[in-house]
Amino acid sequence: MWDTNGQRRVNKSTKEIARPDAEEVARELYKNLQLRIPPVKDKKNQFKRFAERLDRNQKRVADLECSSRYSRDDRILLDRKEDGLLAYFGDWDVNEITTSSIQEYLDRLDERREKALAPSTKNKHAIIIRKVLRVAYDDRILQTLPLTPRIPKADRPRASFDDKEYKLYLRTIREAVNDGIVIGGHPLTMEFYYFSLWIVHNFVRPTVPECLDLRFKDIELVNEPGRPRHIKCRVKGKTGYRET
Repeated sequence: MWDTNGQRRVNKSTKEIARPDAEEVARELYKNLQLRIPPVKDKKNQFKRFAERLDRNQKRVADLECSSRYSRDDRILLDRKEDGLLAYFGDWDVNEITTSSIQEYLDRLDERREKALAPSTKNKHAIIIRKVLRVAYDDRILQTLPLTPRIPKADRPRASFDDKEYKLYLRTIREAVNDGIVIGGHPLTMEFYYFSLWIVHNFVRPTVPECLDLRFKDIELVNEPGRPRHIKCRVKGKTGYRET
């Protein structure tokens, strides 16, 4: 077999007598050679086994107290063909996964693309790897967890309004309502103005699970001595419920 990573020819014995068995082992050896997968001493220690355990645990938590995205987003990165976590690390023994091998995987993600992945996306991959290894650590398969490679972060603060711009935004909405502006066949009304006030002053994201799914039971009018009347919202975000 030709080792494309080491640029050399490698001879290995399948140690099988039957041809079908030898062919199956040969294909596995070739795959491991190309991905540099260390030999697995015990299949119970394979990365994919603990990944499935993690997925089941997260689905159970999501059903009880979090958004379905809590497990779905991780599953997408695990299952992606060719360069997903299971495609790369699935057959690895968790004891063989090191900081260096995690860095090699992150580098491979960039090599397969014309444009390098954003640091935040790389960090998501690294976090899932650590979560899977944490399951193995809790089972005492691992004695220690490998350090996560340092991923440089670009300083890109989120766009925001200052006080002057926010007041201009609200004034523009009122003027558009008075002018009878129609957007997408729908007249702009003061409902949009009050909606803007709501999400800003209640720190609620303008998304379906956080704002548009709110019910009366999620909102409480609070009268506390020494404080102005205010409302308290119980919001279901992607990481679970929070009060705002």
